[in-house]
Amino acid sequence: LKNKFKVTDKDCVAIITFVVNRFISLTPNTTLPNICTDSDDNNVLQLCESANADILITGDRALLELSSFKNTRIVTPRMYYDTIHHTSIS
Repeated sequence: LKNKFKVTDKDCVAIITFVVNRFISLTPNTTLPNICTDSDDNNVLQLCESANADILITGDRALLELSSFKNTRIVTPRMYYDTIHHTSIS
């Protein structure tokens, strides 16, 4: 994160802590979609749907091209950090 997205050490720790504290393990309970240009990424979309995820944070270009899937907004780590994360902690 630090080098690729030019994030400080302190912010890296905050991001990692935030993600780890919200991690869940999930077995999909929905049908595998077939909408992503990279078919392997359809599994990620299926998990988002099964988890009722609000946000998917990714650097994957094929997923980012979608911008959303069902109720899930798809954003880069930078987009999340600059907008959503700061808004949620203010």
